[in-house]
Amino acid sequence: MSMGKSPIKKVYIGDRVYSEIKRMLIERSILPGDRIDKSELCRQLRVSLTPVNEAVKRLVGEDLIEKRGNSGFFAREYTPQYLIDFYEARAAMESMALRRCIENLDDDELFGLIDFGERLKEVHTKGDAVEYLRVDREFHRSILMKSGNRMFIRFIKTFNMLTTSLNMGVMRSPDETIVEHLEIIDAMRRREAALAQKLMMEHHMRSRKSLSEHLTKGDLKFDLLFTDSSNSVTD
Repeated sequence: MSMGKSPIKKVYIGDRVYSEIKRMLIERSILPGDRIDKSELCRQLRVSLTPVNEAVKRLVGEDLIEKRGNSGFFAREYTPQYLIDFYEARAAMESMALRRCIENLDDDELFGLIDFGERLKEVHTKGDAVEYLRVDREFHRSILMKSGNRMFIRFIKTFNMLTTSLNMGVMRSPDETIVEHLEIIDAMRRREAALAQKLMMEHHMRSRKSLSEHLTKGDLKFDLLFTDSSNSVTD
C-alpha cells in the first residue's frame, strides 16, 4: 500500500512547484528576462532540484521560459514582435478550430458556443466592460477547447497565460468587436464553416493590425501590456 502512495506524493509536489513558479512569472515576481535561478527556487519552495527541473521543462513547453544556449533558462520576454506574431498564430489556429467545431459538433454542442452571442449582447448593452472582456475570452477559449484538436487545446495554456498576465485587449473597443463577434456567431448558426473561418481570421488580423499600428506610433506603451487589470477594450 505504501508503494502506491509514493508516486502520488511525487506528482503532487511536481504540480505544486510548477504552479508556484508559474504564479511567480504571471505576477512578475520573476520579471521577463530574469535568469531562472534553480537553486534559489529550491530554497524558496523547500524542495529538491528534481521537481524544479520538471517544472522548468513544462514552462519551457508553454513558452513562458526560454533556454538561451549555455547561459541557462530565462523568463520569456514578450517583445512587441512576439505579441504580433502571436496574433498571427492565434488567427490561423482559432479560425481552423472554429471550422472544425462547425463541421463536427452536434446541434446541442454548437449551440453552447452560439449562446455566447446572447451573453455578449447582454453585457455590452449593460456597458459592463469587465464582464464583456471575460465572456469574450471565454468564447475564444471554448472554441479551441471544443475543436478536439490536441495541438489547439495545448495552445490554450499559452493563450490563458497571455490573456491573464498581459492586457491582450488594448486595441479595440467592444463597440467594434461586438459586431464582428455577432457576424461570426451568425455564420456558426447557419453552419457556414468556410465563412465563419474567414470572419474569425479577419477578426484577429484586425486586432493584430491595430496593435502593430499603436506600437509603431508609440501611443501605446508596451509596459501597459504587462498588466493584470481589466479595462474597456477587447481583442
